[in-house]
Amino acid sequence: MQVPQETDIRELRKLILRYTTIGVVLITLISASLGIWPLYQRLQKTQNERLIQVVQTRTRSIEQFVQGARNVVLQITSRTRARNLLELFNSGSMTLEDYVRQSGIILEDALRLSDEVIGITRLGFTGKQLVHVGRAFPPTTWPEAAAGEDEVLLRGPLEFDGNLLLVISAPIKDAAGNRAGTDIVCFRFNIMEEILADRNGLGETGELVLGTARNGSYEIISRPHDAERLELAVAAETQAAMIRRALAGQTDVMQEASPAGKPVLMCFGPVDGTPWAALATMNPSELYSSVNRQIALVMLGITGLALAGAFGMFLLVRPLTGGILIHSDVLQQRIDDATRRLKEHNRLLRAANLELAEHNTRFKEELRLAQNVQMGFLPTRFPHEDRIVFDKYYLTCEILGGDLFDVFEVGQHHVAMYVADVAGHGVSAALISGLLKMAISSIRQTGEQHTHGFNPDLLSPGHILEVLNSQLYDEMPKDEFITMIYAILDLRSMEFTMADAGHPRPLQYRTETQTLETVTFKTGAALGLIHNETYQEFCYEVRPGDQIVFYTDGVTEALNGDDEEFGESRLYETLSEAFKNKPQHVTAAIQSAVEHHRNGREVSDDFTILACAIR
Repeated sequence: MQVPQETDIRELRKLILRYTTIGVVLITLISASLGIWPLYQRLQKTQNERLIQVVQTRTRSIEQFVQGARNVVLQITSRTRARNLLELFNSGSMTLEDYVRQSGIILEDALRLSDEVIGITRLGFTGKQLVHVGRAFPPTTWPEAAAGEDEVLLRGPLEFDGNLLLVISAPIKDAAGNRAGTDIVCFRFNIMEEILADRNGLGETGELVLGTARNGSYEIISRPHDAERLELAVAAETQAAMIRRALAGQTDVMQEASPAGKPVLMCFGPVDGTPWAALATMNPSELYSSVNRQIALVMLGITGLALAGAFGMFLLVRPLTGGILIHSDVLQQRIDDATRRLKEHNRLLRAANLELAEHNTRFKEELRLAQNVQMGFLPTRFPHEDRIVFDKYYLTCEILGGDLFDVFEVGQHHVAMYVADVAGHGVSAALISGLLKMAISSIRQTGEQHTHGFNPDLLSPGHILEVLNSQLYDEMPKDEFITMIYAILDLRSMEFTMADAGHPRPLQYRTETQTLETVTFKTGAALGLIHNETYQEFCYEVRPGDQIVFYTDGVTEALNGDDEEFGESRLYETLSEAFKNKPQHVTAAIQSAVEHHRNGREVSDDFTILACAIR
């Protein structure tokens, strides 16, 4: 047996120390990278979902504006006096000159329904123009089937005289339900342009535009906020593909290269109730900057630990290298065993990550299904009354929320409304709001037993709150409660009757004095806190032009980056200006003011706004 020389042993010791240290560092970094990669993908997916939520928030604002415009058009077409005049003219009982003079006065009044309405054209049942008020716009801007369809049609945005317009047509029905004519109403596009220009959530490089299908092709129809941002431009074929998918009801985020070769993130989705698709572009480095910083810090920490471990290994192995040379087979076996254990740990870690991702996907899908059920609790349309018009805004801080509201008719002469807020938010609050919804539905369904066709108890807000409190006191957990305000409007006397269970009192703008005030009356305990609690009722009259806003405390408690609440003073300041407009402007003004105050901070509580205007 040849005995190794001392020089050879020293070289072998150096090689062992060198490769052992390098191996420890590399194995640690590779193992950490394999574990971090799924985390990095999940964080990117979270940012993509956040971008989708930003786009969906904008599309909901656009949908609310369009729905508000449709409601204005339907209010114009449903005016009884104007419809009767049109029937007299169609039957030959009135001359065109008399009809134009009398209906023109009515349409001039209708022109003031919304500050966004700039022109109204009324067509006869043959499609011929009879009356026009406001700004003139040519027939080329009218929806194509304006005189032949029995549905509300929308066209736009259209560029006319340097401005973007939205044109909506709706049929006028006579007493027999037959089409007697058509109203074509032209709206300014200003509010929607402000929504599209809002960079909140899109960063410095973001851009949001609208697209549609037109003449067999797909194209952008809104003016971009920054047309010179060429580094984020994408090919027309890519834009067309995204618009086509969005119009098919799809919502997604994808990354492509611009003609300049730079990466571009694109998010697209439908604008429900319109022929439009929303398309947002953004620099991915800006969206993922926070994720990249977090991963970089984690990798830096892991690298430091790897180096520290390697140094410790060096100190441990160095005095043993002499014995290692003699017992190399044993050492090799130990190294092989450690490597196998490390690989097995990595395999188990990857399997656990995959299982966690699968559970997370299923949980999100179940939450989305629950969200669809909960959204079914909320009204999709309001009672159609000439003397009162409603608008609403509803936002949850999580997929499920605890706010609840509704507006419904009680018989022929009353309209009931309520707003409720379950303590907390998320899944538990949503379950309790469902319990409240079922309790109210049970009270409403008992109306079939009465000769009036409805439950007379619905006309007594105080009694309704007492019944709900009695039922919920036994059903809800003892640490839970619900604030709620319930009101009835008598359409004959135009008198409001309200009762309050610990809920923020509504705010009212009185047109007679042009003042904003809190509707002050005695409140009772929140539902579910005190057994056999009684609730006092408060009655007062309202006049045409008065406006009332019901809301939940998520509005005033919205926080900015400095943990400062939005507060009642900002709400008063916002409403003092917004109450001069229509209900849909009131809700939009509150929403915009709260978003501006949050300045990108996540929503910390659900909030609801229910606005009504007396006509």
